[in-house]
Amino acid sequence: MTKKHVVNNTTATMHCGPYTIYPGQGRFVESHYLGEKPTPKAQADNLSIADFVADFVKQKQDLEIEQLPGLSPEQFEAVFAHYQSNKPPQKLAPALVAEKTRRDSIALADTLRESVVGMSDEQLQAQLLDHAANEIVLVVLEQEKAARDRQAFLQSIAIDAKDFDDEELAESLIIYGEDADALSILQAELASRDTNA
Repeated sequence: MTKKHVVNNTTATMHCGPYTIYPGQGRFVESHYLGEKPTPKAQADNLSIADFVADFVKQKQDLEIEQLPGLSPEQFEAVFAHYQSNKPPQKLAPALVAEKTRRDSIALADTLRESVVGMSDEQLQAQLLDHAANEIVLVVLEQEKAARDRQAFLQSIAIDAKDFDDEELAESLIIYGEDADALSILQAELASRDTNA
């Protein structure tokens, strides 16, 4: 099993299988958690789903486990259904459940991502509490909450800047010099004062 070094260059926590990668950090992760899977012969040959499943289940357990994350939704559902009616090998059973949970979480997160924008702050907080155990959904909800908190922060700077005297405005320009958005708001206030003077 090959490993790749993954660096999280985003502002959100990243999850690759059982690994958590915090913003600005990196770590080695097995490639099958990154969606880079070798394809089974049946997949490459474009066989029907039934033929694909028959070919897939003939492989060694380790290869089946490694390929699960790379299967299309239809292929995975067919493999999952096959192993619902036929007992899966011992090592494959927990991997199937984990992959099903991962896929269901991603689907829920995608659905939630579309609806979270229209939620009130109270509804967002309730969703955060309801999905605290689901890391994938939690990331979506936390990103929305962070975006709202950021927007509220910038709005408060815009409101406060109008009430600042020149000395307070100059001090704020220094304090928020590293924050491009806040700096832009404060510079706009300064420019409006220069125009009115």
